[in-house]
Amino acid sequence: MEVFETENEFGRGVVKSWASILDDNTREQAERISRVPVVEGHLALMPDAHFGYGPPVGSALKTRNAVMPYAVGVDIGCGMIAVQTALHRSELEGREGHVLQSIRELIPSGVGKGREEEAAAWYSFVNEHGYPPGVDNKFIVEAARQRHHETDGQVRDDLMKRARLQL
Repeated sequence: MEVFETENEFGRGVVKSWASILDDNTREQAERISRVPVVEGHLALMPDAHFGYGPPVGSALKTRNAVMPYAVGVDIGCGMIAVQTALHRSELEGREGHVLQSIRELIPSGVGKGREEEAAAWYSFVNEHGYPPGVDNKFIVEAARQRHHETDGQVRDDLMKRARLQL
């Protein structure tokens, strides 16, 4: 875990990061949100944290007398899952590094990483439910275009490719 303490004219903030890959944009976004006056304590970044449209996706924070809509429900569970096992803590003592390394090698994480081929289920899903609604959301398309693309069509193509690989 890394800890980032920041301060500027708007306030002081603390970010605790468990992110496996933390890009500069995500870190800066986390630091800015951590300084918002309604944030109580620190902002935490989960291992799969990445840039979002408010706080980073994969962040957790506690607010005081406020609700941040984008901090609740954006990309919930993005690559994260808890599984109960029959293992006892004592069985893992001294092996934590090995277990963590195995998890990193065996479980894909990151923004659409870990899969090179489309799942056949994608096509039946689209036939039954249609395309993901974000592909035509003008705010998402405009934000993504400003960061990565020149045209709305490029944004849509990229979002569709990611969706096909992530399903």
